Amino acid sequence: MTAQLALFKKNAKSFSFAANILGDITIKKIVTLYEFCRLIDDIADESTDKSSAEQSLRDIARDIKNQHSDKKIIADFINFIKTENINTSYILDLLDGVVSDCKDTITMQDDAQLLQYAYRVAGTVGAMMCSVLGVDHKNIKQAIIPAIHLGIAMQLTNIARDIREDAQNNRVYIPQSWKPFNHFMLMNKPNTENENAHSACRKILDLADLYYESSKAGYVYLPLRSRICILVASDLYRAIGVKIRKKDFRYWEGRVYLNIFEKFMRLIITLPKILLPNFWFKIKKLNNQLYCGEIYA
Repeated sequence: MTAQLALFKKNAKSFSFAANILGDITIKKIVTLYEFCRLIDDIADESTDKSSAEQSLRDIARDIKNQHSDKKIIADFINFIKTENINTSYILDLLDGVVSDCKDTITMQDDAQLLQYAYRVAGTVGAMMCSVLGVDHKNIKQAIIPAIHLGIAMQLTNIARDIREDAQNNRVYIPQSWKPFNHFMLMNKPNTENENAHSACRKILDLADLYYESSKAGYVYLPLRSRICILVASDLYRAIGVKIRKKDFRYWEGRVYLNIFEKFMRLIITLPKILLPNFWFKIKKLNNQLYCGEIYA
């Protein structure tokens, strides 16, 4: 096992669990994309100098635009996106999203800003995965929107799961238009303000569910093994939200995750969905009223 694959399995547990269905070539491509995403996330999250981190990310964006870099890891990634025919606009949108995390304090003003952020840091990755997972180029435009919706759904699940941890890092992704929270309110033990946050956690997961449902319209465009992988990965991630619901949205009690037993139990529940018509045919309708960022087919 390569170091990159080991890191992928360690840090992307739900998706790597689902990716076992894929062949080695496809997994290698996913790991390459994951390695780049991890690199830029680490620049934003681990740097003590936020202005320096922002400049580093803008330098990467410049290299992506110019399709040339003196840094081997970026140069290799540029060759990868050329080979996989990935639209660089999604990478630039992704970098814009990560740059927005290079602040001492982060707040979201309204739903639109929250969804734009979720699109940039995760919906873009869903769009790029279409090429990596083998969507036929003639179907790429139809497949991209539900793929973006799945990325947004997963990011909203992350946000609901990590409310307390994000608050500890001065990050509040709950829109201020819902309730003007600050990070101190979300770090403390339950009180009146936390009860409002309790409702906001539910609202984020309800929003995520809309995007999970809409994303199902894209299954049919994927090759069979990739289709099974995304079905499983989507259900595993959605199950995190289900578990938060069962805990009555008490996000302050600790980060929710699925243990290996829960993953296998979820797999047993998920696999029969392969028999549903929308897994094979264009039956499930895309929710065109949901935000999907920019489409660069």
